[in-house]
Amino acid sequence: MPDLPPSAGAPEAPPPRPIPYASPAAPPARTGRPASFWVALFALFLLIGSIGLNLLLALGLSASSMGSFEASVDPRRAPVERFLEGDRDATEKVVVIPVRGILMSGEVSPFMSGLVNIDRLIAQIRHATKDDDVKAIILSIDSPGGSITDCDLIVREIGKLRKERGDIKIVALFNDIAASGGYYIAAPADEIIAHPTTLTGSIGVIMSFLNIGKLASEHGVTEVVIKSAPHKDIGSMWREMDPEEQKILQALVDEMFERFIDVVKSGRGSKITEARLREVADGRIMSGQQAFDVKLIDAVGYFDDAVASARKLAGLSRARVVEYIRPPTLADLLTGEVEARRAASAASAAGEWGGLAGALQGETPRMLYLWKVR
Repeated sequence: MPDLPPSAGAPEAPPPRPIPYASPAAPPARTGRPASFWVALFALFLLIGSIGLNLLLALGLSASSMGSFEASVDPRRAPVERFLEGDRDATEKVVVIPVRGILMSGEVSPFMSGLVNIDRLIAQIRHATKDDDVKAIILSIDSPGGSITDCDLIVREIGKLRKERGDIKIVALFNDIAASGGYYIAAPADEIIAHPTTLTGSIGVIMSFLNIGKLASEHGVTEVVIKSAPHKDIGSMWREMDPEEQKILQALVDEMFERFIDVVKSGRGSKITEARLREVADGRIMSGQQAFDVKLIDAVGYFDDAVASARKLAGLSRARVVEYIRPPTLADLLTGEVEARRAASAASAAGEWGGLAGALQGETPRMLYLWKVR
């Protein structure tokens, strides 16, 4: 039998199946964040940390430069105590209350060191009064005085403290200047100590007026005044003051001067006679030693002497010496109050009390217990 071709008589084999195309494997899905995200996040953390650090530094610098209760924006905020010296574990306290600058009330920048806000000063006296552990107060005074009413409000507050807490002893310590109203508020103290280099005294009252009438008339400038009575514009700078007006104002000054004398007599008691007091109450400035010689003060000394005197008067063998502070809040920093205080501090350090006195007097003259020479 003849050979047949292999395919002859046999079913055809199915054609081979095409091999499917295999596309390259897709990369696995990325589950993490891109590197740029972490770089941006790190930069954000650095920025936030830098802002926070700068705020903390500003807060620390401001608190250290203020150092006192009067740095508070709101006198109703409870102060915190800062330990100064003495026995840290003692219960009884001697509180140092600084009085630095011209005494005035009303709206005062809390960071303005050249002016003493009376509301804050009174608030810290009241805070000490309510603290049963406070046994003595040191009024650390560096002030040329201020408005007669503001000075009198402080003396009144000291009188209220005496009635509520007769056990609290008060020592006044004079620093650079404690003149006029600066001496007035110290008069009720149990003891007054002045540095050897202190300028004090200037007991008296002052009112000052400008008179530019002649200068204005030379340049054809006049003021037209419509008034209900002859003395309604008493003290006007545009005309000469007549003798009757001078008499009216002098009577007011004399009355306030007698009030000054009464406060000193009441505070000093038998330490100085009225005759001697009136003799030296002619407005003169004197040193700490001269004030001691005429019995306006009790001793010449320093801060440690004032502390020793306070402890002795209060009968304290051990005591913590503290002061009240109210550091600025974050809002104070953000609103620029810190920078305002720094500028005011620089002006005060440059001897701008005269300018501040002018700002205190304003457009309307006031009677002042103030050593004012310009």
